[in-house]
Amino acid sequence: MGQKTVITQETIQKIEKGQNIGFYFAVCTLLFGAIEFLVLVPGWGFIFTAIFAVIIALMLKNKKKRGKRHVYFIERPITQKFVETGYNDDNETYPIYVFMFGNQRTNVFETEYNSKNVGDMYYVMYDAYDNRIMETYDTDKYALAAGLDVRALQ
Repeated sequence: MGQKTVITQETIQKIEKGQNIGFYFAVCTLLFGAIEFLVLVPGWGFIFTAIFAVIIALMLKNKKKRGKRHVYFIERPITQKFVETGYNDDNETYPIYVFMFGNQRTNVFETEYNSKNVGDMYYVMYDAYDNRIMETYDTDKYALAAGLDVRALQ
């Protein structure tokens, strides 16, 4: 096997930057919706705009409270894998490929799903704020840089 890709602090910062873009997109969408209600809906527009303003303020307050994202890694095996059925807007079905790590799940691409088995090891990156899975990295392809927060499986 070739050389492994090293997961560094820069890798984590790129993930955080991508999530920040999504957060600010949501805030801007709400802001645009509030302005539309204010202009297009006489009377009720002010009420809807006030509600949107409260939602935006709460989102920004929560983001500020959380501060800079902190993550940690645990090397753990896939405990279960299965395929679920999803439905699109036209009520057509499509497969959702799922890996379980303990009691948390993550969706994966079909190629990864087909190439891995229960018991295969991954570096699972968790958000330290709410202990949810953010990303997973196959230990056969990735290595962790020194200095990252690595915790033992409990």
